Amino acid sequence: MLDGISIPPIFTGLLGADRMVDEMRGQTLDPLMTRTPSRKTLDGKGDWGSGEMAMKCPNCGSVMDYFSERPRALMCKALTRIRHPRLKSFRPNYAFFEPFSSGDIVVDVGTGDDPDFSRLMIDRYKCECYGVDPTKKHESALRRIEEDYKQFHYLQLALGPENKTVTFYESKVNVSGSVLVTHRNIVNDPTISYEVEMVTIDALLNRIGKSTIAIIKIDIEGAEFELISSLSANSLNQVDQLIVEFHHGTVPGYARRDTRAGIKKLEGMGFMSIVYNGRDCLFYKQRP
Repeated sequence: MLDGISIPPIFTGLLGADRMVDEMRGQTLDPLMTRTPSRKTLDGKGDWGSGEMAMKCPNCGSVMDYFSERPRALMCKALTRIRHPRLKSFRPNYAFFEPFSSGDIVVDVGTGDDPDFSRLMIDRYKCECYGVDPTKKHESALRRIEEDYKQFHYLQLALGPENKTVTFYESKVNVSGSVLVTHRNIVNDPTISYEVEMVTIDALLNRIGKSTIAIIKIDIEGAEFELISSLSANSLNQVDQLIVEFHHGTVPGYARRDTRAGIKKLEGMGFMSIVYNGRDCLFYKQRP
């Protein structure tokens, strides 16, 4: 029984795990799995630890190994959508809970040259959006968006663990650059570098000056690990939802264990989490 819905017994042996990412087959599955601060893995320690290769389904409690087949992942995804009927997902990689109201504040960090998350939130919900990106080659495109959308405000800043001037490395080939010289785009592409202003999340929210933030999206190409590590207990008190794209494997030195540590840190700050494609994670404070 799941939230009043009977699940046929035949399904219970096929249901999936918290995170089912079949990287060995080159596929990223999209199970929209849920983790909460109280959820236990098979090692019984409340951490993923040795239970990473065999997890319990958050919907039905059945056990599945890490290398799960896609049909199982799709069934568990469907059950997760039953469990969270108000969870909305949008291309290319966004998921969050409604409702939003006109004028709600959205912070879109790492816009690239197309702030598609901001445009989604403006067009669909009439939110007021702050787009944050330090990349010089994106400035003209983002200024045009700012002219076209009165609810969009462009801040040419980098987000990180300190308030200081840092070197930013811009790829001449790819949209994404990074403050990390070891990022694969910076290693593999022709690049230019220049100084940019980095601010902490506390400083950014103070600059925006709003008492409540409906949702923040963070896509900062590997800098999220140090950013999350640097957060104080009160850094996100005014934030209702948070989307983080984790870049384990994109920057040498950061692996899935660092993503797990980041998720655990944010859960310790009062968020619950849904890892919905193996890399992007929604954090939210109250189960709808």
